Amino acid sequence: MLIGFIALIAALNALFATVTGWFGYSISFQGILGYIFYPIAWVMGVPSSEALQVGSIMATKLVSNEFVAMMDLQKIASTLSPRAEGIISVFLVSFANFSSIGIIGRCS
Repeated sequence: MLIGFIALIAALNALFATVTGWFGYSISFQGILGYIFYPIAWVMGVPSSEALQVGSIMATKLVSNEFVAMMDLQKIASTLSPRAEGIISVFLVSFANFSSIGIIGRCS
């Protein structure tokens, strides 16, 4: 199930990049989710200059899992403030994402 979600994210990223590329933009699916999660990250206390990056990682964690999101965080951790890095780190260790539905459903 997890591999399916990761493959779906990759396919959606490619689809969005192709379609938006026709209009001269390069926006991925994760980028759009980052804009959706921007206000949530800002309300959590992330500075507005970093809320888009943090929102994108939050969306990645929700759609796939925390391991994939941690790999994305590793790439940008040096550009984040200690406050934003702490907030997103605490968010990433929770057990709430779509792929965990399969784990919970199978165990009960």
